[in-house]
This record gives sequence, C-alpha cells and structure tokens, in this order.
Amino acid sequence: MAYTWQALMENEFGRGNLSCDIANIVPRNMGDNMTQYPGNLGPNQVCTVQGATPGSDVITGDAYLAAGYGVYQADLWRRCFLVMVGFVVLFQMTQILVLEYFPVSGRLLRVQYSFH
Repeated sequence: MAYTWQALMENEFGRGNLSCDIANIVPRNMGDNMTQYPGNLGPNQVCTVQGATPGSDVITGDAYLAAGYGVYQADLWRRCFLVMVGFVVLFQMTQILVLEYFPVSGRLLRVQYSFH
C-alpha cells in the first residue's frame, strides 16, 4: 500500500509547481490595522509551505515531496514500479496455484494443456 501511495504522490506532484498564497507567507498583514507588508512575497518575508526556498513563491513538486514526505522522483521507476510488478506476479501465481490444487464445488479444477 505504501509503494502505491508513494507512486501516486510522485506522479501527482512530481512534475507540477505549487504557488505560495498570502496565507502561507510570514510575516503578513493581519486585518485592516496592519498594512506594512506587501500582499505578495516581499524581501523580508518567507513562504512556510514545505519545500519552499527563501525569496521564491513557487515550490516545485519535487521539493515539496522531498521536504514533506521524504519521497523522491528517482524512486518511482527504481523501487516502486518494480515492487508493484512483483506484487502482481506474486498474486497471479498464488491465484493459479489455489485454483489448481483446491477443489471448488466438489470438483478438482485442472488447467488443460493441448498441443496440436
């Protein structure tokens, strides 16, 4: 389950960019009484979204995943894909063995091989 979640997160966020809105910038203006900070990212402000770099209001998906979850784009094909293929092969082999050796409705099911 974790490998599937990691692959989905890498696929969803890996190639995109996130933008930092005013709610994630500190310090910021609070209400109408405080107006000393600009409405967007200024020189003395920082974005608090995980993976943000100082002075930038754009967070890459790779940086977001690496900082927040420890998930890296390189693991998608190297680890996650191979493990998921292994799970599919394992479960298919288990299904074939169960159908071959356990009777269903009092009959023993066999795979019929015919060579012509």
